[in-house]
Amino acid sequence: MISFVAAGSQRFCSSSLVLGPRPTSASRPKTRRAREARAAVVEARPPQAPARVMRPAVRDANLIVGGDRTEDLQAEVRAMARAVNASVYSPEDLAVQYGSRPIKVLQRTLEILTAAGSFGLKLFLDKRNGVFDQKKRKRAAELRRIFTRLGPTFVKLGQGLSTRPDICPPEYLEELAELQDALPTFPDAEAFSCIERELGLSLDSIFSSISPSPIAAASLGQVYKAQLTYSGQTVAVKVQRPGIEEAIGLDFYLIRGLGFFINKYVDIITSDVVALIDEFARRVYQELNYVQGQNARRFKKLYADREDILVPDIFWDYTSSKVLTMEWVDGVKLNEQDAIERQGLKVLDLVNTGYTMQPQTAT
Repeated sequence: MISFVAAGSQRFCSSSLVLGPRPTSASRPKTRRAREARAAVVEARPPQAPARVMRPAVRDANLIVGGDRTEDLQAEVRAMARAVNASVYSPEDLAVQYGSRPIKVLQRTLEILTAAGSFGLKLFLDKRNGVFDQKKRKRAAELRRIFTRLGPTFVKLGQGLSTRPDICPPEYLEELAELQDALPTFPDAEAFSCIERELGLSLDSIFSSISPSPIAAASLGQVYKAQLTYSGQTVAVKVQRPGIEEAIGLDFYLIRGLGFFINKYVDIITSDVVALIDEFARRVYQELNYVQGQNARRFKKLYADREDILVPDIFWDYTSSKVLTMEWVDGVKLNEQDAIERQGLKVLDLVNTGYTMQPQTAT
């Protein structure tokens, strides 16, 4: 899922791509003010990392030559090695894993059905009592809390619905939008322990400072603001939620079973529901692996000549499948139109820029 943000506020945009006028070589160097008049598209980001030989991060992939380029590639390879055991979506493996655990499957099924049934009953009673429209806001907030309580898989579902005005009323769009970055956090001690375990380094050897609590929390992880020890550069550190693979694996096992039922007995749905579920699950599992170097490198190469796009750097030596360290970019969300316009930017221009980046299909 892609969302847009305009730079200039104190909101961190995880996995961001920055849109807007790229700074010239004369204005770029030691301050980052030239970047503040930009927008960001949240999704992918390319490689740029300090190798363990402590050297400043290179700003542009086109300027990396010789040994610097080799060091960056080697750092990326090390990050990929740390991610070698990252989970990959396999419906067959899930069937083996949960097919022999009927009690756990039944408990989760009852949890989901109870939540869905209770919410559906309230909607039915609202309709019957003629207060359906008056209680939309209340029910939208309840649905957000239900998705949050049911965990990452349903948070992902809610995030998707928050971008679909063709499906959800405005009240639901606004409430579900909070699932983007305002979710409950997990203990900071667990996050810091994960960083040290994944990277094989102590926290103070990597960062000279790190925020004591996360500045944002989303479905798969939470984000800290830190400064690198070797350079003092400000970075964003995204740490994956503990136990998330187990949680989403069970949910996709159950949802896939529902898909088989729909394919067999619901005639009005002509699409292959199981195939759609599998595609969604693969994308979620891909998001669980923070090391996707080939995509990042290709993305930066594709848009290196765009003056209105900047791709933040990844610091590969401080990245693994569960920890992502990348250049910090301040920004605001695309739906915060007033904040964008105060920076002299136009939302429509940012949307058009994002649209031109999408693959075009020949007709």
